[in-house]
Amino acid sequence: MFGNKLRIGRGSCRDGKVAILIRTAVAGLAVSLLMHATSLYFGQGSSIAAGSKPPALMTYPNQVVRTDKPGQIGLWIEGEDWQLRVDMPGFVDVEWPFTSPSQFLYMTNPILQTPVSIFAERVAGADSEESCRRHYAASFEQAHEAKARALGDRGTTGPLSEFSANGKILQAYEFGVGSDYHAKALHWLPYYQGFCFDFHFTVSSPSAEKEVLRILDSVTYLAQKPRNTDVERLFYLYHFRIRLSVPIDWRWGFRPPPGGPIGGIELRQPEKGEVFSFLISPLGTVKSAEDHTVDMTKERRQSKLERGEVLSPVRSKCSAEVCFSYYDVTIRGDEPQYSQGFATYGLRYHRDGFVRLGDSIVGISLLYSDGGTAAADHLTEKITQAKVLDLKEFRNKVERGDVKELMKKIPK
Repeated sequence: MFGNKLRIGRGSCRDGKVAILIRTAVAGLAVSLLMHATSLYFGQGSSIAAGSKPPALMTYPNQVVRTDKPGQIGLWIEGEDWQLRVDMPGFVDVEWPFTSPSQFLYMTNPILQTPVSIFAERVAGADSEESCRRHYAASFEQAHEAKARALGDRGTTGPLSEFSANGKILQAYEFGVGSDYHAKALHWLPYYQGFCFDFHFTVSSPSAEKEVLRILDSVTYLAQKPRNTDVERLFYLYHFRIRLSVPIDWRWGFRPPPGGPIGGIELRQPEKGEVFSFLISPLGTVKSAEDHTVDMTKERRQSKLERGEVLSPVRSKCSAEVCFSYYDVTIRGDEPQYSQGFATYGLRYHRDGFVRLGDSIVGISLLYSDGGTAAADHLTEKITQAKVLDLKEFRNKVERGDVKELMKKIPK
């Protein structure tokens, strides 16, 4: 059933084979598109009615939550009082666009070379797994045909079929590209509380298929919403998608300029709690490989020092890949830029700095009260784990067929 597996790794395949794999991955996006959306989802405006003005900042209800169990994730739809949990050790996020607001994630297991997308949407009249399969039947046919067209003369696509595994009915079809890449697309469509889920895996070996079946067997439903945890929010700010883990009860909104050339994301305290206002502002993209955010932070600090403000030295908080450079300001009530927040909200501290996320420079401004230090420290750590995807630039790379640049987004 499975032929020679195309290994995705440094120096492991020629550009021609990589191009085939990219076309296959883009074809996968097209399949998800036909299953779950009406236009390829590249951010702002894709799900907004024609002629209307889209909001500057959007998020969508389907959220991913990390649980205390290693390798386990929770899938939660905002507004619902339940969650789905599934064990997916070894899977990591791929910073590619989603195809629909109903999508939770796009991940891959680099060892098994197994990508996965998971969706959920409320379907009128659905009351069982069988009704979900009926709902998606026509879309599966269209998606299957789209896969065949995308692969073209260089590829083959087998017939759609159903099979039973461990009490579950899965839809599947095989496809291949010459002798270099053979795989099977697997869909499982469980039902819960008015929602149809779609677990979509692509496997290229028997061991990968066995692992997928184990993953599906691990799915459980918990009759309570997530609490006291972080949620991996995807913020769509114009053509940027910012992935950031924040406490589930933090509120958010759009802050118009001058919080940056296009404004920014403002994070605020929950309904009850210490007062804070955190601003995250994309400032633009850079082509240089050098990170100049430390120098930018020093320059900003120097301008404040010359005004006589009480400042800390420049500090850095780093993850394995990213460093956030910042300094802290102790606010005085007589400073014009802080006077209102000082008097009205008790804001006493300002953490100010810059971070480079990929090719994007992001300004970070954290204002908080005496009790908000823990919240500021929490976001300081999480911002070093954030990811920024320039959706417009990604679309341009797809249109140009820029294979090597697209491959950089796939974890090795």
